[in-house]
Formats: sequence, C-alpha cells, structure tokens
Amino acid sequence: MANYTYGDQLATNKDKVRVLAGLTDVNTTGSDGLSVSDEEIAYFLSEENSNVYRAAAMALEKLASQHAGAINKRVGSMSLSGGDKRAGYEAKARQLRFQ
Repeated sequence: MANYTYGDQLATNKDKVRVLAGLTDVNTTGSDGLSVSDEEIAYFLSEENSNVYRAAAMALEKLASQHAGAINKRVGSMSLSGGDKRAGYEAKARQLRFQ
C-alpha cells in the first residue's frame, strides 16, 4: 500500500520534494486523480543522489507521463484541457532540473 505523507517543517528530503513539486496536499490525490507516493519519491531521491530539485523534476515528469494521452477538447462553452496540465508539469520539471 502506498503512503502519502507531508510534514510542513520540511525535516526530510521527501517533504522538500513535495514542496518543490507542489504535491503537499496528501489527504487527497490531485484534482486529476493523480499523485506521487512517498515510495516513489524515495526512489526518485535515490536515482538523483538525494538532489531534491531533480527528484521533484522526476515526480513532475511522472505526472506528465500520466497525461501523455490527454487531449484538449471543447464542446460548446465547456472545455477539458488535459494537454495543458501535461505541458505545465513538463515546464516545471525542466525549470527544477536547472536549479
């Protein structure tokens, strides 16, 4: 079972990754039904030699990949913009990689 925790004192690298990636609301998944577990963050940190910026970028890239098939659709005055979310995650990930 996946865990989703966050301590606002930023005592751990996991908490820092959550802040940098904007994933601090662990009581619910994102509005799009997606989130990143503590275990995934631990993996990202291990892959990135504990660099919290690059680990946060990996978390955002994971979310972007889950939106890979998303499309923007408009019906009348209503619209759905899954592709915009993907692009936003990708842009933030690129920004964090250069910190």
